[in-house]
Amino acid sequence: MRVLLINPPFNRLMGLEQDYIHIGLGYLAGYLDKFTDCYAKVYNAEIGDGLSFKNNTERLNLYANFLQLLESENKVWDEIKTVIQKEDPDVIGINLIAVKLRAALRIRDIAKELNPNVKIVVGGQYASTFANNLKNKCTFDFIVKGEGEKALAHLIKNIHTSPKIIKKGRVETLDELPFPARDLMFPRHSPNGYAHMITSRGCPYNCIFCDSKSVWGNNIRYRTVGNVIDEMKLVKNRYNPTEFTIWDEVFTYNGKRTIDFCKQFRASGIDATWKCDTRVDLLDEKLIIAMKKANCGGITVGVESGSNTVLEYIKKGFTINRIRQTARLLNKHQMKWKANFIMGLPNETEEDIKNSVRLMQELKPTRVTLSIATPYGGTQLFEDLLADNIINENFNPAFYSHQSNLNYFNKFIPATKYSGLMDKFSKKVDEYNDERGGFKVWVER
Repeated sequence: MRVLLINPPFNRLMGLEQDYIHIGLGYLAGYLDKFTDCYAKVYNAEIGDGLSFKNNTERLNLYANFLQLLESENKVWDEIKTVIQKEDPDVIGINLIAVKLRAALRIRDIAKELNPNVKIVVGGQYASTFANNLKNKCTFDFIVKGEGEKALAHLIKNIHTSPKIIKKGRVETLDELPFPARDLMFPRHSPNGYAHMITSRGCPYNCIFCDSKSVWGNNIRYRTVGNVIDEMKLVKNRYNPTEFTIWDEVFTYNGKRTIDFCKQFRASGIDATWKCDTRVDLLDEKLIIAMKKANCGGITVGVESGSNTVLEYIKKGFTINRIRQTARLLNKHQMKWKANFIMGLPNETEEDIKNSVRLMQELKPTRVTLSIATPYGGTQLFEDLLADNIINENFNPAFYSHQSNLNYFNKFIPATKYSGLMDKFSKKVDEYNDERGGFKVWVER
């Protein structure tokens, strides 16, 4: 049996460069290759020519272009058709996050036109949250709910008798997973694009805007540090990246493990830097010093807001004073760091937004990103907006993205004024980043 796993286009239709592997599909391909008799490949439809980095304001304004290209003719759809024809799969698996639903539907239509017998399987965060909705309203053949490796392998082995919705247990011992099958991925990525990885699954926190628990759950499961270093050595030897990107939700949650990783990374002799994501309350001076010595090239943290009221509402679990303490330590040790902010939460006031801009300038991070609040399914934010009648049961998260200037879910700021505030905040972010040296400063060693 031939299986083609597809990452549908979103950034590509926005004209944005996204040159890195899809880790989740890579794990699925590696698992199928080891535990089934099928032949699996991963096609990343986000990779294309003529794409470039865009600043925050450009990204927000490009969302309308994305909506248009979803329905119109574009070379990406011709390319997808050509890939499906060439690979001639028996099963197509599609990674499904909210904003990619309509792209997934178009891929389904292309595939079924080529071969009415091909089976279409969707999985991922949107599929996990809205499995019953997809079963009733969208003609996908199968829906994987939750973590995908065991479920997809079971489906492949029982495809003629499987129910439409498949859910199997999580992989508890992550070292048992084969590394993401980078050799089964196409098109080719840059050396650093191959060096994206995760070392754990899950997050114990309850930020109301995050939907990752729909797949990974609240408990953290770790790979052993030795297993992580082995993967890094393999990737370094095969692709020679200059930097690794670790996508764990909270890489430094277990400080002892982080210190151990730093020691083993230094001992490995791997000539590369690495970046990670974490929280401001999971960093202290000892940890920052250890990470710096271990060639950490940057840390991303969610600051989110300059208002304690907003931070409390989104259940962030820390205050602005804690943010300031960590920022001082990061700057003291000259650690590159990126601060993520969110705008447009339902209880946010105009003064809260202004305070976020002030805090951004006060903290002096290396780089800043701005997301627009979006009620993804499965989040408390989604449920809160339903309860407050800001959205209704017909609301479709597939039409919204945290990279969209069309979002408006605020209680206190009129829509016309909100649009102007979003534009000002976004421009402030771009001005700040330009003053700090732009994107180049964040990516250079």
